[in-house]
Amino acid sequence: MKSSEVAIKIHIFALVKQYIYTLIVFILTGLSVQAQKQDELKLLSSSHIITGKDGNILFYRPVYEHVGSTLSSDSGYLHKDNIGRQFFEAFGNVIITQPDGTQIFSNKLHYEAAMQLATLTGAVRMVSTSGSVLTTDHLVYNMRSKIGNYYSGGRILSGSDTITSQRATYFENTGESYFNQKVVVRSTNVKVYTDSMKYNGNTRITDFYGPTNIKGNKGENLYTEKGRYHMATGQAYFSKNNLYTEGTKFLKGDSLFYDRQVGIGKAVKNVVFVDTLDKFYAYGGFGLYNGRNESITMTDKP
Repeated sequence: MKSSEVAIKIHIFALVKQYIYTLIVFILTGLSVQAQKQDELKLLSSSHIITGKDGNILFYRPVYEHVGSTLSSDSGYLHKDNIGRQFFEAFGNVIITQPDGTQIFSNKLHYEAAMQLATLTGAVRMVSTSGSVLTTDHLVYNMRSKIGNYYSGGRILSGSDTITSQRATYFENTGESYFNQKVVVRSTNVKVYTDSMKYNGNTRITDFYGPTNIKGNKGENLYTEKGRYHMATGQAYFSKNNLYTEGTKFLKGDSLFYDRQVGIGKAVKNVVFVDTLDKFYAYGGFGLYNGRNESITMTDKP
């Protein structure tokens, strides 16, 4: 084969390759643009508009729709970054309404359309369809995954339980929340003080992962560093450094179970019961304390 024929074939191959590459880029670019357009916020209504000195168009009382949710405020404007991502800045009486009915209120909103990520500041209040209410001054909420975080103090009101903490992660789909730093739970019968806790608003079950005190209305106190407590039934199971105290009496063991409604406490393995008033001490492998008649039964090598 002549060298000229080889050169022509190589040239044709290069042209075909370039054409295919250009076609692929064109298709991908078109798909990307189409996806971006589908993901863009759509203005449903506004009272009037003003063009600012920076070139941004400020909408008054705008209502936007995005992926089924509506976003409204007293004023706001849209802008894009250098790669075409869309952002919405909103000010005053911000309201986000999700398709399931969950609403979020705040004074200010920064919204990233591509991520469906809302950063809300100032008097933030999130009201879920389950009835729980989250309040904080700064909330980062992913509207796609329905996961919210606050890092500088907040509160969740769920039924008769009120939980405050410095940091929290809230999962709207499951009703679960993870709380950290200065966690306090207030309910009708008890107050809980801890630094690390998981709470399920549907079941009212709390799980503890650090030093925790559960204080009852009658002065009783349950201490643990790992365990579970049911806010509705008053049943508790603890498995690390456990101690139950009531007045001058205390009961401890490697595992501790307590039922608030019937006043029964059970301790298993390395059990110690002490009544400092009566100067009574008991040791064994299993202890049963009855708070109603203030009796202790010790078995398994007492």
